[in-house]
Amino acid sequence: MNTIQLSCFISVAESLSFARTAEQLNVTQPTVTHQIQSLESELNVKLFHRSTRFVELTPEGVSFINDAKAIMSIYETAVNRFANPSRTEITTLNIGIFRFSQVKVLPYALRELASLYPNVHPNLQIIPWRQLYHFIEDDTVDIVLSIEDDRAKNSSIIYKELIKSPLVCVCRDDNRLALKETISMEELKNEKLIFHNQSYAIPGLSQIQVLLSENRNPIDIHSCDSPNEAMILANAGFGMAILPEFIVPWWNGVSQIKIENSPLLSYGIYYKSNNENDVLKNFVSIFENYIKITH
Repeated sequence: MNTIQLSCFISVAESLSFARTAEQLNVTQPTVTHQIQSLESELNVKLFHRSTRFVELTPEGVSFINDAKAIMSIYETAVNRFANPSRTEITTLNIGIFRFSQVKVLPYALRELASLYPNVHPNLQIIPWRQLYHFIEDDTVDIVLSIEDDRAKNSSIIYKELIKSPLVCVCRDDNRLALKETISMEELKNEKLIFHNQSYAIPGLSQIQVLLSENRNPIDIHSCDSPNEAMILANAGFGMAILPEFIVPWWNGVSQIKIENSPLLSYGIYYKSNNENDVLKNFVSIFENYIKITH
């Protein structure tokens, strides 16, 4: 495996175009095809489904993206370190987040961390919900910001709870229910709703979606893959989105209503119990303080 293969793979994975990748990397399209094929041969998997009309990642391709980026990040860090030996040593902090972890306070916590460690380079990785604990065990990431997952509990991994968050409904300000402080499940059954695809939905949210979908006309339910998509559809007036309260961004023209008897989701930080990294410890403390201040 070499960096040319990985660069081609990452570029095609992001652009879904062999021609665009060839242009970006200043090589021929057959070269890109050869590099991808040789990588697939080495890994013994198919990374892309390809036809004359479209290119898409296979499940194996999706699972390999973060590995490829991590390898390239390590390579680039090593090259940069020796490019200028007199330069300050770079400290990397690998932070894993999943689709429900786009926390509003994360940029502020990283800004404060950078003031303490000017040489810190945060490396943010979107990781699949069902694989978050594997990424810590394999040292792919140093920490994971996530909803609590019982599968990730073992003697080598620490989970530090930061908040418990209810689920809320998000809708436009001109929705007839926007001024309500709380909303019941019965009321929601009469509204158009925006759901997360079950493969992406976390347990607490998944159970509510199943209950609300019973005996509903499919035309009244819109599906999406991420909180950002749900927010956009809600802001466009397609229905009410159901999200954990702590990740709802501050958008003008959008209201949030607490769901009565909503399950409380535990949100916190996972990291290895034997990790003595001072940068990590300070980040955990900073992030925890920002969560407490804003909630």
